[in-house]
Amino acid sequence: MKTKNRTIHPKWYLFAALLLAGSFVRFFCIGYAFSGFLMIAIAFWIPVHHLIMLIPNAHWKKGLRTMEAIFICVVLIAMAVTGGLIIRSSRGTKNPESKYLIVLGAGVNGTTPSLSLQERLNATISYLDTHPDAVAIVSGGQGNGEDITEALCMYRYLTDAGISAERVWMEPMATNTLENLQFSMDIIQAKTGSRPEKVAIVSSEYHLHRAAMFARWMDLEPELVPATTSKILLRTNYFIREIFAVWYYGIFGGYQYAR
Repeated sequence: MKTKNRTIHPKWYLFAALLLAGSFVRFFCIGYAFSGFLMIAIAFWIPVHHLIMLIPNAHWKKGLRTMEAIFICVVLIAMAVTGGLIIRSSRGTKNPESKYLIVLGAGVNGTTPSLSLQERLNATISYLDTHPDAVAIVSGGQGNGEDITEALCMYRYLTDAGISAERVWMEPMATNTLENLQFSMDIIQAKTGSRPEKVAIVSSEYHLHRAAMFARWMDLEPELVPATTSKILLRTNYFIREIFAVWYYGIFGGYQYAR
């Protein structure tokens, strides 16, 4: 009996070419780098799948196709579960209450806060207005393309908005989320002589699950304050990216750096 030699329709290669072309979005649109790399990964999967289809040995072909299908199903299920956890955390804590509010930094364009950072700062202002006794610890060092530290940029934004300077403590050294929390807690201890067991955290909604994960590794009880990402496409991009970020820290054990 002759078996039909299945091949992939040329339209799939056209789709792969379009994905590769679309991946250049990461060079022109700030914040979409992950989407660009994801497009590249999918585009390269198409010829790999084609090579599997061209294997002459029916037994090997069936085995590899089964492994491919299982792998895709496992990844999709894991993405759905992780995404659900991220979405649940993105809603924040109902009626968060903490004297100390850690504000996680984001990009600064020269000396001007990026859109994401502005959204986090506006959420910070709302929290401080609602909790007049609370203190904000603005955390973030100086990265590429930034003329000042993220902490100083946030300090200026908050004080220009009318928040008393005494209520804004700067942490200008952190380079990632874990350091944001660790260094901010060090400042609280240095200024007050103690480390609180509960702390409020302000960040973009998609980022809150990972921030809470790090906080719990540090034996902290996080009160989550979401900052809504106004651009829907950017929000979707970051939510998908965050799934892989959670996997990365879960697999490679970022907890080893926590105290």
